[in-house]
Amino acid sequence: MATSTAETRTLAERILDLVGSHPGITVRELANELGMDDASDALVKLRYGLEQVNIDVQPEPSDELNSVWGPAPSAADVAGAGWFGSLTARSALDAALRGALTRDQAAERIGVTPQAVSERLKGGKVTALRRGREWRFPGWQFADDGTLPELPKLIAAWPSTPLALSAWATTPSADLDGRTPAAELSRRGGTGRVLELAHAVRAAGW
Repeated sequence: MATSTAETRTLAERILDLVGSHPGITVRELANELGMDDASDALVKLRYGLEQVNIDVQPEPSDELNSVWGPAPSAADVAGAGWFGSLTARSALDAALRGALTRDQAAERIGVTPQAVSERLKGGKVTALRRGREWRFPGWQFADDGTLPELPKLIAAWPSTPLALSAWATTPSADLDGRTPAAELSRRGGTGRVLELAHAVRAAGW
């Protein structure tokens, strides 16, 4: 595929912008937004572009770093991880969407209007995943009388995507005595522990 570095960078930047502004966007939706003929073409071009950008920004290998972390991954390693990651993301998305609420259902659940739910989403007070042209609100963030305590602080502290947050929030944690972060949020004193873990995830990401 004869594609210049500048073109691949531009493609990567456009796709990352779309993903950032539309969490949960599908490959087919990306293809439509980018004016590509089909989703498979979008996926191939996206993978190629991101691989090239990844190669371009790789730091020069260092013997000192290699002795601690091991050699840097090759382009083939990165590509293979990307395929595995896409499968993992699909599985996580399916799990997150099970039991997720529509905007109207979320509004009824917390006793506000659908428009108020949209405002809460924009303000980072709830999180949602895009399904087609609609939003789905993962059920873990709701309590019997509204949303979980300190949910906006958790959303603000989380360093990654809404999908990753949903997967993390519903996964049992040894740091929480086997409870999920979502379950811990509803316990007395649990919000502090969950937020501490979220900040630790953020620190580890940097």
